Amino acid sequence: MVPRAYLEYLFQFHRRRDYYECHEILENHWKSEGRKNGIWVGLIQVAAALHHYRRGNGKGAGKLIEKSLFRLSGEEEALKRLGFDSGKFLSLLEQTRENIRKGRPYQDVDLPLTDPGVRREYEEYARKREREEGEREPAGGVRKTGEGEAPRK
Repeated sequence: MVPRAYLEYLFQFHRRRDYYECHEILENHWKSEGRKNGIWVGLIQVAAALHHYRRGNGKGAGKLIEKSLFRLSGEEEALKRLGFDSGKFLSLLEQTRENIRKGRPYQDVDLPLTDPGVRREYEEYARKREREEGEREPAGGVRKTGEGEAPRK
């Protein structure tokens, strides 16, 4: 089993595209663990980089994606335990870094979650969260957080 905070990170990352919330969730988890596990810092940096990239802050996004690549490059086993194909994950970060460097417009990315057990755990968690939100939301559904954010100038 993976930590609940990680499942919430994946939910916010893939279903809501709320990268700021991803950062907050894992930062709190990392602090509660006594700041021991560097993998969380790398994932926090990925979310923060995408938050800046989407808002048009290429300089901040570039610095953060570079830091995340540096931190996560030596964490192949930890990435695997979290359900990722580490090669695909790091390639995705490298491609994102290249897109930022070349000034290409932001595009959503999906993290390569390939472990069937972790993927199943995440999908069950996501369905439960969406049901809970559906019970609290008015008719018409849930607006994705982050929609309508204006790019920074």
